[in-house]
Amino acid sequence: MVDVNREKIDLLLKHQVPFYEPGLAELVRRNAESHRLRFTTSYADAVPGAEYAIIAVSTPEGEGGEADLSYVEAAAGSIADHMTGPLVVVNKSTVPPLTGDMVSEVLRRRNSKHVAHVVSNPEFLREGSAIQDFMHPDRVVVGGHDRGAAEKVAKLYEPLMAPILITPNIYTAEMVKYASNAFLAARISFINEIARICERVDADAKLVAEGMGLDKRIGPHYLDAGIGYGGSCLVGDETVLVRRDGVVAASTLQDLYADVRAGVGAHVLAWNRESGGVGYLPLSVATMRAYEGDVLEIRTAGDRRVVCTPDHPFVTRTKMKLARELNPLDWLPVAVGQFPGCEQLSLLQVGAETAAARTSRSSGSGLNADLDRSVEFDVANTAWVRIRDVRPRPYSGAVYSLEVPGAHTFVTTGGLVTHNCFPKDVKALAALAERFDYHPELLHAVMDINRDQRMLVIDKLRETIDGLHDKVVGLLGLAFKPNTDDLREAPSLDIAKVLLAAGARVRGYDPAAMERMQPILPDLEYTKDAYELAAGADALIVITEWNEFRHLDMVRIKASMRTPVVIDGRNIYVPSEMRDIGFTYRGIGRD
Repeated sequence: MVDVNREKIDLLLKHQVPFYEPGLAELVRRNAESHRLRFTTSYADAVPGAEYAIIAVSTPEGEGGEADLSYVEAAAGSIADHMTGPLVVVNKSTVPPLTGDMVSEVLRRRNSKHVAHVVSNPEFLREGSAIQDFMHPDRVVVGGHDRGAAEKVAKLYEPLMAPILITPNIYTAEMVKYASNAFLAARISFINEIARICERVDADAKLVAEGMGLDKRIGPHYLDAGIGYGGSCLVGDETVLVRRDGVVAASTLQDLYADVRAGVGAHVLAWNRESGGVGYLPLSVATMRAYEGDVLEIRTAGDRRVVCTPDHPFVTRTKMKLARELNPLDWLPVAVGQFPGCEQLSLLQVGAETAAARTSRSSGSGLNADLDRSVEFDVANTAWVRIRDVRPRPYSGAVYSLEVPGAHTFVTTGGLVTHNCFPKDVKALAALAERFDYHPELLHAVMDINRDQRMLVIDKLRETIDGLHDKVVGLLGLAFKPNTDDLREAPSLDIAKVLLAAGARVRGYDPAAMERMQPILPDLEYTKDAYELAAGADALIVITEWNEFRHLDMVRIKASMRTPVVIDGRNIYVPSEMRDIGFTYRGIGRD
């Protein structure tokens, strides 16, 4: 096993695992002591003479939501530099279709002496049960352009007695992983949407899901309503044009979020990429999360500006870019013209500027000539403005995002068009679809619902206690799921930041993830167990459904709390039993 991280290899050489996974430390120790497993930081020690080289590196989120394949490319290059004969290179990293072609090209370019066949063999291991999933897989998927190489990889799995699917090309195998993750995310978002409806009609979402799951066509898995499966935003004082009942007014994102949370619908001014048209479209989701770090102030010709997080996506003339990637060579779209209901606001003045710029062609004015080079008309309601500069500045507070189905953009009152914000595998698949000129409406809806869901527990908390300032709130669980210490996309991060920003005292307890959480959120108070977490607390929020939380002495918990409020973000408790004990209890879709 090769890893360029010296600290990880040093731990593994001591038979210690650098993350939490049940049973893995013992498995590593046993196989290392039997000399079936070796660890090194050197490709020169590992690759020469090998029959197979397995790439299993991370693929973090990159530009516009696409997967960042730089680690995959680097690993392929290092393998090529050290291979001494024919080799089957197996890609187990979560990568989009066409990645295999990139790996093949790197191998050919870096080592033309030896043949290397690339095979996709996506992994379907769940954190917390990875060993069980590997030894008893539902299926094994293998695909490559060379059938012989794919069959060689498939033969490695024969002792597991699992169904093996060999696809006729590498793209199909690559797609299976992304499609599977997107479908599971869709199920989670679907049941969370059903839970919202259940709360309004006094139905029990947990029993609704149970009834659905008894249908063999549906099955019971991934139908647990909760706080979502795991984005980029603008600051709250940014304004947009909102139409309600035929009346148009400017609204800050902060106010618009509050209105949407209160059930007030709205249409916002949006821009269509394909037609360049501008009009009011219904707003489906408004979200809010806490943020601490640099935000970017993007300024354009005509003194337009927008302030956003560095990962916020923008449409440019050439492609989708994140805010941190924008530079003065980029052009952003601006909505121009007069729109029904907002003539009196006089917010969009690019048309006048452009007229002045056109006049400069005959007048020769240096100022107007400069504007002419910075503003260009396109179709009737679209102009393009050049970026002047991008300025970072520190920020701590809430940030907001909107989703407008059909356009997936919204127009700020300065006229600048900004793209909606979308959360990794599902986002990467959506970005891939956009690359091939297909707009994946369902995937966007899945991400919108998930992003909105994690703030639901904050709303429920506000409904049950009198304000958040100086209240003591305990988070039961921090990891994104049980039996792991992984915090990537964990709802606890957003929920804790929002609570801290509101002035609450936030405590946290997790059986595995506290050591990883402490450097990320040092302002949390970390406790030794759930009972210390509850002592003197005004409310508890169930974030992670660890099994030990199901078996707590809830009478003891209730007696130790200042106010016995439980917001059950994972529906692990029985509402009637909790209320009989004396708790003010709120579940998801069960109120």
